[in-house]
Amino acid sequence: MAIRKNVVQAAEDVIMQRQQFLQLLKDNLHAAQARMKFFAGNRRTDKEFAVGDLVYLKLLPYRQTSLALQRNLKLNSKYYGPYLVIARIVQPVAILQRQIVKQNNVAIVKMLVQWSNLPPEDATWEDYQHLRTTFPNFSPDP
Repeated sequence: MAIRKNVVQAAEDVIMQRQQFLQLLKDNLHAAQARMKFFAGNRRTDKEFAVGDLVYLKLLPYRQTSLALQRNLKLNSKYYGPYLVIARIVQPVAILQRQIVKQNNVAIVKMLVQWSNLPPEDATWEDYQHLRTTFPNFSPDP
């Protein structure tokens, strides 16, 4: 009987150690992911262009199949242009659904938005506030 209790206690200790080790690994993984996201996000910026802006396009080297193939690919230009923005292609057309989602203990209204030039199957969930700031002329309210 005493041997059985020792075996059970030893098994419980091993399980507890594994759970603690697993939690430590999860915490380290979350910290590493947060660090990577922070440093990757430092270089990225969201850019929006208005109609009439002049923009340069960056093409990936060695993948420029639409342009004439040149002899020295490394010496090709990285940026092409400037090109004039003539229209904003994607605009919200309709609100298909609404839902309230809890993010960081705050209730946020999400809307299923159907976009112009896209079928309803390609509708995306967007924040209400983001829609209002990005598309001020669009009225999602009934």
